Amino acid sequence: MDKNYFNFYKNWWSEMRPTDIEKNSFFQELKKFVRDFDLKDKKILEIGSGNGKFQDIVENYTGLDIVEDLKKYYHKPYFVLDSSGIYPFNDSFFDAVFTYAVFEHIPNIDLALNEMLRVLKPGGVILFNAAWFVRPWAADGYAVRPYKDLSFKEKIIKFLIPLRNNLFFSAFICCS
Repeated sequence: MDKNYFNFYKNWWSEMRPTDIEKNSFFQELKKFVRDFDLKDKKILEIGSGNGKFQDIVENYTGLDIVEDLKKYYHKPYFVLDSSGIYPFNDSFFDAVFTYAVFEHIPNIDLALNEMLRVLKPGGVILFNAAWFVRPWAADGYAVRPYKDLSFKEKIIKFLIPLRNNLFFSAFICCS
């Protein structure tokens, strides 16, 4: 994993303030998921669990993310994903997996999806909630990373983001 991306992510979570879980847009959907599939006492994995805001949605919760420092937010199991991208769990270990606005930030999405399926029990369920309107450069954090942390090529990508976000530019490229 790119060190700059990792450091950006670590700093982002360390600056994040606790939020009222009831106001989170995903919370009601997650509660319905748990209720509809009778998951209250099942083994549940959250991928990209951040500061663990959803850890009390079920009794048998496990969080997985990429930053060791996030462990301080948890009173339930939390695991750190290493640079291999291989989830640190046995095959068919969880009854359900959920993820919220995470996979659009994962550089090797094929590996992450295969790992999610590997750790899910046969007949298990997944709640996959992505932020659908994420631009391709968001996974590398170009919009928020400072220029001084970027290579020459990455600086060009960052510099062109406002142009690429422009509706007229997008329409011209799309229709050419």
